[in-house]
Amino acid sequence: MDETTAPQGAPATTQPDAAAESIMIPKGRFDEVNERRKAAEAELQSLLAEKQAREEAEAAKRGEFESVLEKYKLELKEAKDKAGQWDAYQTDRREALLSKLNDDDKGLADGLSLAKLEQLVARLADQKAPAVVAAKPGNSSPSEIATPEEIRKNYHDPKWRSENAHRIPGMPGIR
Repeated sequence: MDETTAPQGAPATTQPDAAAESIMIPKGRFDEVNERRKAAEAELQSLLAEKQAREEAEAAKRGEFESVLEKYKLELKEAKDKAGQWDAYQTDRREALLSKLNDDDKGLADGLSLAKLEQLVARLADQKAPAVVAAKPGNSSPSEIATPEEIRKNYHDPKWRSENAHRIPGMPGIR
C-alpha cells in the first residue's frame, strides 16, 4: 500500500510493491508505442478525410448532371420569359406606330420589321410642309421666318423691323 491508503496505525511504505514493478513498462518502450499510436490515429484521420473528399467528389459528379440540368432549365425559363416580354413589347410598339399612319401607309408598313417601321414613321412625321424661307437682300443664304412671339416682342422697334423685314411674312422689303 502507498501512503495515501495506509491505515492510521500502520507504517507508511514509499517503495512500490514487487507486483507493481513487474507490471510497469519502461519509459522508452511506452514512448515508442505511444508515438506509433498517435501516428496511426493521424493516418486514420487523414485517410478518413481523403475518403470523405473522394465520396463528395463522386457525389458531385453524379449530382453535377442534375445541377447542370437544373441550371439549363432555369436559363430556358428566363429566356422564355424574356422572349414573351419582347413579343409583347414589339406588338405594343407596332400598334402604337401603326396608329400614327394613315390607311394607305399602313398597307405599305404591313410586312416591315419594327426597326424599319420606326424609321418609316419618323420619316413621314418629318415630312411637314416646308417653312417659307426668304433671303436677305444682298445675301444669297436664306434665313428663317421670325416666330410670332419674336414679331410681337420686337415689332415696335424700327431698327429690328428694318433688319428683319425679310423674316416677317407679308412685310414688304427693307424700308
